[in-house]
Amino acid sequence: ALLGILFLLFCLYLNLELKPFILEEQNRLEERSLVVVITTLWAGLLFNTQSMARSTEIMLFVLIVLVNVYFMLSLLFYIAKEVQYELQKSYPRIADKISKCCLPVESAFVDSKRSGRMERRYTTRRDQITKEIKNPYSEEESPTTRRHLHHPNQVSSQAWIGVGGS
Repeated sequence: ALLGILFLLFCLYLNLELKPFILEEQNRLEERSLVVVITTLWAGLLFNTQSMARSTEIMLFVLIVLVNVYFMLSLLFYIAKEVQYELQKSYPRIADKISKCCLPVESAFVDSKRSGRMERRYTTRRDQITKEIKNPYSEEESPTTRRHLHHPNQVSSQAWIGVGGS
C-alpha cells in the first residue's frame, strides 16, 4: 500500500505539472480524485498497522468521509455544469429557466448581424477554449507530413525529414 501511495503521489505531481486536460476544471477534478484516493489509502494503512485510541480512529473515519463527500459534491457540481452546457447548445430556452433558479450562466447580449437586434449569446470557458484551439497543421504542412502527431507541440522525426523523404 505504501508503494501505491508513492505511485499516486507521483501521479499527482505529474498532474500538477503537466495539466493533461484542456479544461482547467478537469485538471482540478483529477487532482481532487487523487487526493481522495491518497487520503483513503493512508488512513486505511493507519487503521491496519497501528493500535490507536478510539478518538483517533473516529477522527480518521471523519476525515475519510469528509474528503469523499467534498469530492462527490464537486463532481456532482461539475456534472451539473456540463448538463447545463449541453442544454445551452440544444435547448436554450430550457437552459434560461434552469439558470434562473440553479446555476448561473455567463451570457452576453450581442448585436446580431442577421437580425440587427440584440441577442443573447452564451459564453463559457469551454466555448472560449474551443475557439482558441486551431488546426494543428500549418498551411504549409499537410497531414501526411505530421501524421503521427497527437498534439500541436509534439515533434516526431517524421515532421523533420518528411514522410516520403529518404
